[in-house]
Amino acid sequence: MSANAAATSRHPRVLVIVASDPRESARPAEAIRIAAGVGAWRRAEMNLYLRGPAVHSLTEFADELVDEDNFTRYLPMLAEWERPV
Repeated sequence: MSANAAATSRHPRVLVIVASDPRESARPAEAIRIAAGVGAWRRAEMNLYLRGPAVHSLTEFADELVDEDNFTRYLPMLAEWERPV
């Protein structure tokens, strides 16, 4: 297999960068929902990077976050990918 064929047969890589504070904005929850939805198809290699106050998305107290349902529903899906967040 040529180098070009190998490169095109791999899945594209997607990096989702989240920097908003999940205690004040619904954007982090929506980004996590989208990443989990796209990653569920296994057509792209998804990576999630939580930057700055966005790391609060990983708190065990999801009820303190805006749009807590998306965190409790989709963060476990991201953990199944066996990739660091």
